[in-house]
Amino acid sequence: MKLKITKAGLRLMALLISMPLVLSACRDDFERTLPLAVDQRTLALPSDAGAERLMVYSTSAWTTSFSEERSWIAIRKATGSANGEIVLDYDENRGIARLAKIALRATDSVAIAHARWTISSSGEP
Repeated sequence: MKLKITKAGLRLMALLISMPLVLSACRDDFERTLPLAVDQRTLALPSDAGAERLMVYSTSAWTTSFSEERSWIAIRKATGSANGEIVLDYDENRGIARLAKIALRATDSVAIAHARWTISSSGEP
């Protein structure tokens, strides 16, 4: 039995042999960077007083602020640079449900990025 090799067969064979080499050559270390990200977008607080940490992932300096001032919650650390955290201190709630919104803004040489947290606290124990 004689095996006949055609030009198309040789091309296919060369392609199959070279594919692993091409794919392995493209493996560069890649690190995804986001200008601004948070670990969670909503946070439900218990009725007892306490503190909560929220993670910020950023490639530049960032600031946080409440959309509207609230007397029952405070931001302990409102600014940072690169990855970090903010700490929220909040009062006990034995009354009606409460809501606060925190805006997060980061600027770098390319763009301005925004994120927002919605914080709720029910009065139920």
